[in-house]
Amino acid sequence: MKILIDATGITNKLGGVGRYSYQLLQAFSRIDSANEYWILFQNELSKDHPVWQLASNKLHLIPTKLPAIGPKRQIHFARYYSKMDVEVFHCLNSFSPLFHRYPTVITIHDIKYLKYPTWLSGKSRIKSWYLKRSTIIGARKAKRIIAVSKSTKEDLIQFVGVDENKIDVIYEAAEFFDDSLAEETLPDDCAFTKPYLFFLGEKRPHKNIEGLIRAFALFKRKYDRWNTKLVISGREYSNYRNYLAKTQELSLEKDIFYTGLVPDDQLALLYFNAEIFIFPSFYEGFGLPILEAMQHGTPVITSNTSSMPEIAGNAALLIDPHNEEEIADAILRIMKSSTFANKLRKRGYERVKQFSWEKTAQATLEVYKQFAINK
Repeated sequence: MKILIDATGITNKLGGVGRYSYQLLQAFSRIDSANEYWILFQNELSKDHPVWQLASNKLHLIPTKLPAIGPKRQIHFARYYSKMDVEVFHCLNSFSPLFHRYPTVITIHDIKYLKYPTWLSGKSRIKSWYLKRSTIIGARKAKRIIAVSKSTKEDLIQFVGVDENKIDVIYEAAEFFDDSLAEETLPDDCAFTKPYLFFLGEKRPHKNIEGLIRAFALFKRKYDRWNTKLVISGREYSNYRNYLAKTQELSLEKDIFYTGLVPDDQLALLYFNAEIFIFPSFYEGFGLPILEAMQHGTPVITSNTSSMPEIAGNAALLIDPHNEEEIADAILRIMKSSTFANKLRKRGYERVKQFSWEKTAQATLEVYKQFAINK
């Protein structure tokens, strides 16, 4: 088969969709020698980006100005890519170009702004409307939909009206990491010291960063005898900076540290050296950092909502993200008991083995094969 893949979600600083896209393509390059792939990706990627190393006689890279999202995306795709000689088109982001003749597969990661439109406000309401309409139209037009969790599948059925029989649930996985990093400690010039809690995620309302800060303040006030810090990493969004004001309001400037995006090797160190990975998000389509933390041997606290219990299984301490007392108590439970922390750590190692990018790629290939069978 000739397969066209929209991987424009890959950026120089990989987020969730970008990591999924890159890891899936890398897995295809390892396990599939039968099919031919044409990969659309942003032409602004740096020349040392690992995606360039995927090029082969089976994976053809096409740098493009195709936007990852927005109305211009529709026009650009229709003009330049809608008549290529391919048998399947797979959009790795949730928002598929609409004007083409290909049998289409869409990976839908979540529908947070469809389910919770109030998370976008002001001018972003226009964006919310566009995301809602493009998701609904794209999902209904697609021949197959890949949902990254059962939770996302249920949301698609309930809020988009998609026929459940055309949705395949295919999980993501954690990235490989260098075992040697497990022996490394934080550099001497690091701005913070151990012990610390670690959070990773885009600084957007659904990540519940303000709730995390309030819960951390409660933990500090009631329980902390270890001089615990909180490290928050992830992409900055200028229209959501209430967490900075909350940090100052609670006089936590010396206890909470914001790193922004960090390179993968530094990210591994942050995972390895953290006492707890804490992820009290309100909503996740999958929640990849949960598995990443488990792979690095870090005990996990995460929410009992959306996909997070599905992904974490019994290997994390689940909390109500709206209950700050419960979050503070969960932190205390792990901090005061190395036995319990080690139990979570061991369960995490076992849990993460159930997910792999090879499994993800193989299951995705099975979706493609349905098109070849039905030709």
